[in-house]
Amino acid sequence: MRVAIVCADFHSPYKTYFRRLARSFRRSTPVVVNWADGPECVDGIRVVRVRSRPFNGLPRSTTSRALRRLGWPLSEASREERSELETLFARERIDVALLLTGFVGDRVAEACRRAAVPFLVSFRGGDLREAMKVRGYGRRMRQVCEQAERTLGVGVYMREQLGSLGVASERIEIIPAGATAKERRPGPLPGPDGHCVFVVRLVAWKGVDLVLRATARCRDAGRDLRVSIVGDGPLRSELEALARRLGIR
Repeated sequence: MRVAIVCADFHSPYKTYFRRLARSFRRSTPVVVNWADGPECVDGIRVVRVRSRPFNGLPRSTTSRALRRLGWPLSEASREERSELETLFARERIDVALLLTGFVGDRVAEACRRAAVPFLVSFRGGDLREAMKVRGYGRRMRQVCEQAERTLGVGVYMREQLGSLGVASERIEIIPAGATAKERRPGPLPGPDGHCVFVVRLVAWKGVDLVLRATARCRDAGRDLRVSIVGDGPLRSELEALARRLGIR
């Protein structure tokens, strides 16, 4: 079976889980299709770049947000890109496509349909959050899921969220994307110094503010707890200010 893994950027240092997923195939080696520049072979896996307009997620202008509320497929591929994807699927003799993120599913589903390539769409977090937040976009995501053979989520909580969009439960599968527990199993007890480390991008949906507030509550309750947050991002100054206000800088 020839499998295509379609994602926005296979080379990004933030997407190591995409590479781990691609390496996990045992009976065949997938072909990766993405929009980013980078090596054409990664860990023995061939990476093909889509040459049409770059993939930048969803447009963020006021007009695009208004249209998204109506369910307009703003991230859908252009006619040129659909033709390029159809040709690519035919040339690689693709039997099935795995579309990583709902945003990619929105953009590639029509090309899969035209090429008669069955596909699965995998939600990763931000895509499903956008669908839950914007009613029109949620309808659009339900349409993509209805066209897919299966809808995948990376956490059990996603089953309920996808169900609220109208996706049938029997068409939802949960495949966790986290680190393998056997290789990274923690010790049975906390370390002696009460020191926790959180490695994270400093963006809103990672919940770093909740970690800070929980740390402050533990300290107020007399727990000997110390937290180091390793990372960077647009909320760095805001989170540093919150830590100062909580008295845990």
